[in-house]
Amino acid sequence: MPKIDLSAVPVRKGSGYPAPFDQPCADRTRRRLGDAGGLTDFAST
Repeated sequence: MPKIDLSAVPVRKGSGYPAPFDQPCADRTRRRLGDAGGLTDFAST
């Protein structure tokens, strides 16, 4: 697996929670590292 350049991975901000439950997570940021690394079939057994 190639090294992931974290500066190139888009940052997602906010939450998928409905209002008003989204407010505590409004400033949360995250990155989809699995997508950036090319993972397609990842699961635990």
